[in-house]
Amino acid sequence: MREVLTASQSLSVFAPQPSSGDPAPTFFVRDALTNVAHIQFALKGCLTASLCYIIYTGVDWPGISTAVHNLFLTALSTVGSSRQKQVLRISGALVGGFLIGMGSQIFILPYLDSIAGFTILFVIVTAFASWFMTSSARLVILGVQIAVAFYLIHLNSFAIEPSLSIARDRVVGILLGLIMIWLVFDQLWGASAVSDMKRAFLSAVRLLAEFAREPISRDYNVAAERSYSLREAINNNFDGVRASADGVLFEFGTFSPARPRVAQ
Repeated sequence: MREVLTASQSLSVFAPQPSSGDPAPTFFVRDALTNVAHIQFALKGCLTASLCYIIYTGVDWPGISTAVHNLFLTALSTVGSSRQKQVLRISGALVGGFLIGMGSQIFILPYLDSIAGFTILFVIVTAFASWFMTSSARLVILGVQIAVAFYLIHLNSFAIEPSLSIARDRVVGILLGLIMIWLVFDQLWGASAVSDMKRAFLSAVRLLAEFAREPISRDYNVAAERSYSLREAINNNFDGVRASADGVLFEFGTFSPARPRVAQ
């Protein structure tokens, strides 16, 4: 620190510089077209979106097109993570759409005759949703869905929305999307969160072993850069372990983890 403050040496001596051997960053992940898991996930997403489109077009009900939006927000790579997000999303849709959205249309909005009253209602609902969004990482989706469902109902035009069909269509569309995701993602090429959790944990342990052997290089810049990279990778793997552990609770049936047998 003293040498930096006195400017006796260049800052580049202390700050790690990018290695010339590192590959250039890309827009997609490097194995996007070669990893079978990525290709399967893309096919499942396309099939689910196509089924939702065929259904709401066939019944001539464009109001439930939110099923496709629901797919983009809830479809995840493992069964447990997807179910966890779907439970939070449908709970938020019911609370924000039916309870708050339609409830305010029936019991509150008929008594409001100015923008000030609607602003107070808007602030109260936003604060309620924000409380869930900021309370825990596990409840972020619940808070976001409550706010989105309410906004989609009451912010479609510059006037109070008198029709209850919009709230009905939003929630029915979400239900359709959840059913299609269950049919395709759970039954076709379903991936278990337990496997992902074990894989991420083993990777983190191996990286911890590599971090314990550092520094390998005598060059300070190279050693510091590798140390930062290993720490970031370790943190990312443990974050993945925690996320998968939450998803395991929602896996049941053929994806439930096997229980150890007690020796006779």
